[in-house]
Amino acid sequence: MSNGCEYMQLHDKTAGSYVDTAFIEGAVDFLIPPALRQEPAWQDIVETGYNVMLLHNDISGFARDFAAGDVFNSVYLLHQQHGMSPDEALEHAVALVDARIKDFLQQERTFAERVTHLGLPDGDIERACDIIAKLKVGSQGCLGFYADTNRYTVGQEPGPAHLPPTFQTTTS
Repeated sequence: MSNGCEYMQLHDKTAGSYVDTAFIEGAVDFLIPPALRQEPAWQDIVETGYNVMLLHNDISGFARDFAAGDVFNSVYLLHQQHGMSPDEALEHAVALVDARIKDFLQQERTFAERVTHLGLPDGDIERACDIIAKLKVGSQGCLGFYADTNRYTVGQEPGPAHLPPTFQTTTS
């Protein structure tokens, strides 16, 4: 399931990833300059960061969604469209989110050098990097929410059966 597949594109539009990024911009009182907003490096890291959150949500909610027959879940789609067992689909989705996390961390490490050609002031690039860091923290907060809420319970079972990986705070 690629970043650009229809399901992930629909999720990007309906889950509010760009609206959420605008909230971060408002909270730090810095709007991403238009040239940077149109830059593939910016678009890629925002998309990848939100794909991590969306996949975390789908993994955490899979048991409930599967029990309810809710097909708007990437793990469920892997199960149905690719003939995977539910456990195989869940394992594949965890591998996908792990890969997206690695992609995000690599993009974060190289972001400033990838946008130097825009000629933006260093302060603008630093503030954009701060927004990227807050996007990463937001993803970690979502994962904590998924673990702590009963939104993902099925029957009397506590919380999600499988918690996906989360961002590492080191740059290994």
